[in-house]
Amino acid sequence: MEEKLKQYQDIKIKLSPEELLAKKKEYLEFIRGLRFDYIEEFPLERLLPGMPNYHKYKCRTNFFNGVFTTIEYLKRIKLINSSETKEECEEFLKFCDTIRGTKRFYTQVDIDKANKVLDVLIKELS
Repeated sequence: MEEKLKQYQDIKIKLSPEELLAKKKEYLEFIRGLRFDYIEEFPLERLLPGMPNYHKYKCRTNFFNGVFTTIEYLKRIKLINSSETKEECEEFLKFCDTIRGTKRFYTQVDIDKANKVLDVLIKELS
């Protein structure tokens, strides 16, 4: 399993300048959605599928996975260039590695980390 993951991570994506610009615009819009269209508040009861706006809460693993995979993709297509952005992204990826596979609930501190990296990415891609 580890070998397959490593092979996936080594795949290089080559895009033309026009394709790269289109991806940059597409991901900027997507990242803005992650940052501003998701709900930061925590529900009063445990969040379960079928609840109103279930898929729009930041306190879900899928939200964090979305940020994680977006960073990985942007790194792969070389849209992350500034040292500040690279550092913030690496910190967030390390954070995600520490919580992967655990059953702990997300906290406001976790959401703040995600918001911080999303803000940096928005600045980088704008």
